Amino acid sequence: MTLTSIETAVLVTVVGTPGTAASLADQLPPHWRVESADLADVDHTDLLVIGGASGARVRAAVRQHPGTPVVGVVDPYATAEQVVEVLEAGADACVRSGLPALVGSHLRACHRRQAAAGHRQQAA
Repeated sequence: MTLTSIETAVLVTVVGTPGTAASLADQLPPHWRVESADLADVDHTDLLVIGGASGARVRAAVRQHPGTPVVGVVDPYATAEQVVEVLEAGADACVRSGLPALVGSHLRACHRRQAAAGHRQQAA
């Protein structure tokens, strides 16, 4: 199968939430691949999902993978302050639910924004 410029292979790495990768893969386009890994073991990825996100975990992810979109997943009962901490640490999105459809929606949005930014840079 040849992928068009719109359907390029995308690697999503899930950190900190064992078992999420399989259910998340069902919510994403078929040409996207989802893997689980410890942050220290991630060499390259297109998108990161940080489960049990905190400011420190997100800062570490952003430091290790600058320019890679990060979606933080916090506890459903996380306070507004906890969500703000994750966002201020550099997450592109923060969700209070690990529901695969919701996380998948944020990942697709992050990928669209990243692709649009790359297109704008090429045009300049």
